[in-house]
Amino acid sequence: VLVAGASGSGKSVFVQGMIVSLLAKHTPDDIDIYMVDPKMVEFSFYKGLAHCHVVTETKNAVELLNNLTKVMDDRYRELSAAGCRDIESYNEKFADHKMKRVVLFIDELADLIKTSKKSVETSIVRIAQKARACGIHLVIATQYPVREVVTGLIKQNMPTKVCFAVTSATASCLMFGRGGAEKLM
Repeated sequence: VLVAGASGSGKSVFVQGMIVSLLAKHTPDDIDIYMVDPKMVEFSFYKGLAHCHVVTETKNAVELLNNLTKVMDDRYRELSAAGCRDIESYNEKFADHKMKRVVLFIDELADLIKTSKKSVETSIVRIAQKARACGIHLVIATQYPVREVVTGLIKQNMPTKVCFAVTSATASCLMFGRGGAEKLM
């Protein structure tokens, strides 16, 4: 999911709602939730929960993205060896050795792109292209939906987009191909 919206438009409330919903429905045995919080305030109250991992340093966030691509590749090898197409069929077949779902929340994509654009973009695109079947999901938020942040490859590979009020018609067009989000309240 790619989420965009200007400051104060509701994107943090939306993302927090997703996190709380996941925490209410899943145990630490079912899911691992990773949160990249460069501002160090959005996800701080999730620190210490068994299935929540909060990363605040950009360097560590880039490392996390690289590690998730490796986990994705390992999971696909495991699925292939087991003769399974996706995580659901694998978990049905191996109920005693289930794969956990992994959800990565990135609070502000612009901060990561500014520091490590190529590495971040490559990892996000790889994960967005093929990780859903092996149980890895992304929720990426930005208040700067501009071409330098939401690159064509990132936009093209994110299957779901949510757009709150943005600052311009250009930002609205970038997110979903037409104006209108700049007029939202």
